[in-house]
Amino acid sequence: MLTKIDLSQIGKVVRDEVGEEVRPIKKDMVSLRQDMGGLKQDVKGLKQDVSTLKQDVGTLKQDVGTLKQDVGGLKTDMMVVKTDVGGLKQDMEVVKSEVGGVKLEMRRGFKKVRKDLSVVINFFDHEHLELQDRVRQLELRAGFNL
Repeated sequence: MLTKIDLSQIGKVVRDEVGEEVRPIKKDMVSLRQDMGGLKQDVKGLKQDVSTLKQDVGTLKQDVGTLKQDVGGLKTDMMVVKTDVGGLKQDMEVVKSEVGGVKLEMRRGFKKVRKDLSVVINFFDHEHLELQDRVRQLELRAGFNL
């Protein structure tokens, strides 16, 4: 049977051995607690980053919505411009047609004026020749020989 002293010594040996094994475990526990504190802070930082990213995504969605509206407006403007260009093309065709008609009328007018001038010039040439003949006849009667 074990005496009290033996039990006391056995307890002391067990405590020493357990203490030696517990000390590194305690150090590991302290280190793990510090690591957990760092991890908790990392998690908080990540949560803040996620929150910021969610806000950024919301802002980007709004920007995409605005861009879609802008594109829709530009498409509408483009259709208006296409319509205006089509109208201008039609107007240009009308103007070309009218200018062609005016040119044709001017040509006809110039031809008529030329014809009229030709008739007038021929008339005056004929009258001039007749007057020259009369003057010669009068000079001959009057006795002028020029």
